[in-house]
Amino acid sequence: MAAGSVRREPFRLMFPVGVLLAWAGVAPWVLFGTGVMRPWPGIYHALTMTQAFLLSIAIGFLTTMIPRRMRAAPISRVELSLCVAGVLAIPPFSALQWYAPAEGAALLVMIVLSQFAIRRLLQRKAEAPPTPPSFVFVPAALVAGVVGASLILASALGGAAWAFALGRSLVQEGVLLALVLALSPLLTGLVLRGAAPEVRQPQAGRAMLLHSVAALLVLASFPLQIFGSLPAGFALRGAVALIEVIVAGGALTVATEPGLHRKLYRLSLLFVPVGPLAAAAAPALRVPALHFTFVGGFSLMVFAVSSHVAFLHTGREALARRWPWPVVAVGLLTLAATAARVTAERFGDHYFEALTVASSLWMGAALVWGLYLIAMIARPPRERSA
Repeated sequence: MAAGSVRREPFRLMFPVGVLLAWAGVAPWVLFGTGVMRPWPGIYHALTMTQAFLLSIAIGFLTTMIPRRMRAAPISRVELSLCVAGVLAIPPFSALQWYAPAEGAALLVMIVLSQFAIRRLLQRKAEAPPTPPSFVFVPAALVAGVVGASLILASALGGAAWAFALGRSLVQEGVLLALVLALSPLLTGLVLRGAAPEVRQPQAGRAMLLHSVAALLVLASFPLQIFGSLPAGFALRGAVALIEVIVAGGALTVATEPGLHRKLYRLSLLFVPVGPLAAAAAPALRVPALHFTFVGGFSLMVFAVSSHVAFLHTGREALARRWPWPVVAVGLLTLAATAARVTAERFGDHYFEALTVASSLWMGAALVWGLYLIAMIARPPRERSA
């Protein structure tokens, strides 16, 4: 794979990296459930999945999309190398419970990604299409990532317990939720309709103001959850997410193009606000409830969008209009894993067995997705998508 092509299309590197991190993030649950591994992998799993796996896919998409949309320079070798090194450092540090260096690596990635976005915005060419108003959520995601990682780092160095709780919520939920809300209007147009939505300037200013208020409310929901009312924090976040994915994100939009991954994307978008709303309704069950968002929302969206990108950028547009068996398998396994994880607490004495089933189902989905994705990326593209 030529270095130039990787810089122009960083997803070719970041998606396979994300595949490996997905396997690394869930495998310990399977090993724990089968008795092979003793230590409880909860924090390791959470940080690896959110700050490494899901963030890797987001980096691959953003660093491919932003330069193209802004008509700006591609990501540099140094920026890309730091992103890869940072996300790969998080799992081993987390496994050793060295949270300070783990969050230092996460903080490095967020800083690199922040300056990358700012510099490409400043390089934006006049002929570049207008920036979607929802992109005001991108700074919110970066703020959540930087502040969250800093709080966990401070906690690991002897800070207050609340710093870890708030920081963990910000990095696990805040970053990814804000990125989904930022990108969903654009993704819905590209995935469901085959074209980016048109940004109408007369309405763009008002829309940007409304999105800015929504972004501030999302960020405010986290300290509200920690220092005020836990149900109120989740309810505020879920309500804002629900309005955003339906009104701006087009979650109820019917696809004009055929293809199973498009249906999975739309379903994943609808799952995103379910987690915090369910957690607000049943705070005692907030951990399983949030897996509506993490598994049925974020991970299913990653599977669908990464498949869409790979189809179009490797000359497989015809395949994108079909129901390939790996996409069918990934969809069914992910939905089954969502159901198994959300209901695991109801199995009482068989709770750990239920977790093993859920993690095994998701691991199966990740294996099929990863091998299918890598196979597409590894083959030379027959036809480059514009």
